[in-house]
Amino acid sequence: LQDLYRFFHLYRLRRELPLNPFSELTLFLPSRFLLSVLMQDTDSYFSIAYLAYRNKNMAVALEGLQTVPEKHFSVEAYKMLGSTHHHLKHFAEAAEAYEKAYLTETANAQLLRRLAACHLQLGHHERALKFYRELLALRPLDEEAIIRCGHLLLELKQFGKAFELYLNSETVLPDSLPIKRGVMTCAFHLHKPDTTEKYFHEFFNEAATPADLRLAGHAAWAGGKLTRAIELYTQSARSEASGEPFAFTDDEADMLLLYGIPTHDLRFMEDIVRGLPLS
Repeated sequence: LQDLYRFFHLYRLRRELPLNPFSELTLFLPSRFLLSVLMQDTDSYFSIAYLAYRNKNMAVALEGLQTVPEKHFSVEAYKMLGSTHHHLKHFAEAAEAYEKAYLTETANAQLLRRLAACHLQLGHHERALKFYRELLALRPLDEEAIIRCGHLLLELKQFGKAFELYLNSETVLPDSLPIKRGVMTCAFHLHKPDTTEKYFHEFFNEAATPADLRLAGHAAWAGGKLTRAIELYTQSARSEASGEPFAFTDDEADMLLLYGIPTHDLRFMEDIVRGLPLS
């Protein structure tokens, strides 16, 4: 006990010492030989891990949880392990722990959100979509889940399903601009440029982002309104913070090609927009 007292007393004074003796020392108490003898039960390890987790010391929390054999894990322990890995950006390990908790708690909204987020970070779009859909079944008015779900459907090129999701969501969240932006984007992919233009003029004309202006420009050009397209592209170039010369991305070129606009016309449009005064 005297040694333990000296240990903590020295730790309190560590910043006043010429050389900090704790800088390369683990302070996870069970890793110290004498203390580990006193802390062999799983409850002690879980208590230490929980205390460290509450204090946002994730490295210590993880060490405590990994000391306990998995056969002793409860659902709450798996969720804490997943959250600890998640905070440390260990997305694969976090997803694995969350999945084990999910086997018991399939209707936990927070768990579903975290599972979806981890799989999204890992690029597992189908898996992330599954969990966002289950989250929406529990919380149909969850705007973030709707938007994430819609983005994933767009990534998977399921434009019709994304369009239906956004339209249905618009009826219950009529003031959501991100959902209206989703309708506008899906409409263009589904060869409904008039719908894209309609949504732009009704909801985004006064507060459009550069991306909104570009999309509206695509819709105008696809609808044969060349002068309007030039005007929108020019506004987009003026509002871009990067200052880079106006240029179409590969994805934009692919979309416009589906409307019958060839690559050489894109170069022509780029030259027109770059030749206009941008100041």
